[in-house]
Amino acid sequence: SVSGIFLFGALVLMFRGLFEREKARRWQIGLLGALIGSSLYVSPFAYSFLGALLFITWVWFLVRRESARARAAFLAGIIALAFSVPFALNYVALHALPEYETIARYLGIVSRREFVLGSLLPLIAGLVTFMWPRTFPRGGRTFLLLACVAVFLTLNQQLITGVYLQPGHYHWYITKPLAGIVAGLFVGSFLMRFVPTPFKRGVIVFVLGTLIYNSMGFIAPWYASTHATALATQAYAPLVGYLNTLDISQTVWTDEATSDFIPIYTAHNVPNTVNVGSYPLLQSFFDNRLFLEYRLRGVTPKAFEATIRSEAHHVADRLWGLWLRELTGDPSAVPEEEFLRLAEGYAVFYKKTWDEAFDALDVTLVVSRIVDRTPYDAISALGKVATVGDFVIYERL
Repeated sequence: SVSGIFLFGALVLMFRGLFEREKARRWQIGLLGALIGSSLYVSPFAYSFLGALLFITWVWFLVRRESARARAAFLAGIIALAFSVPFALNYVALHALPEYETIARYLGIVSRREFVLGSLLPLIAGLVTFMWPRTFPRGGRTFLLLACVAVFLTLNQQLITGVYLQPGHYHWYITKPLAGIVAGLFVGSFLMRFVPTPFKRGVIVFVLGTLIYNSMGFIAPWYASTHATALATQAYAPLVGYLNTLDISQTVWTDEATSDFIPIYTAHNVPNTVNVGSYPLLQSFFDNRLFLEYRLRGVTPKAFEATIRSEAHHVADRLWGLWLRELTGDPSAVPEEEFLRLAEGYAVFYKKTWDEAFDALDVTLVVSRIVDRTPYDAISALGKVATVGDFVIYERL
């Protein structure tokens, strides 16, 4: 991922400038601060880890009275904070909105104080502490141990702040890369120490070749499936082309798969896009979106509660995004009172006219695949305006 460029780039600069050299160069300090600060706009996980590591490094140098290195870490931190100012201003403005709670819930930011520690982080710390090769610089061991402390703190910041920020992402994007670095160092040390000199190059080539082969074993099938997906998405081209001929911005109701393409290639609004939870919207928007979906499916108020109970996971995703998964660990654990609230709300929504139902989401156009058009043809509030490719387009009458 792109965040890996910032993560590994900052780690290399931090080690080279603050641990390997007695005095960091100016460009190293500036670039380190810029990388850490800029990473906030790509990944909050990389940013918080790198920020914590830089802070711990600064404290470490202060305790050891290494003033030149402490000063370099401090300056890099100031630069990183300067790069973070626009994000902080936007966050403060977002936090002041009445819709902030809905956005935070949908993105999986929950209030939860839970101690988190997997087996991989202690293993890394133990290997670095007790089995660090003598031929490697001691500064490298200190740097990696401080990195382990930084991961531990960012993993468990919710114990203090109460904000549970998806610790699993730290595991995948921070802890595992650190484990890869340590594993690479230990494998390299083993090769240098135990493989006879005439065979070292051959063994290194073999190891690298094996890694590349294994990587291709994963990447090749992924590219094959991606290629098939890319071919399938060409079916959306006629629809996107038609929508781009419309001068006035529309709000388009269509299925979830189609909804993901329309905002990318057109200037129209789509309530069913997967990214809708990142916009400042009230919870009533998500309720009405769910109600309209089930009404278009022909679900009656009598059958609604039983239907959503059987589709609890889908309902939770549509209403609250990542909230239940992060709060309870079970994305289908819809509270009982929510089933009752939704059933009452749907009974009211079902009594609305079709015009009122579409107005609840400001829908102006409806797009259906030809094979799914039958229920839309029966809605008197809609009139067919065009057939493009595999799609039928209706406008409000």
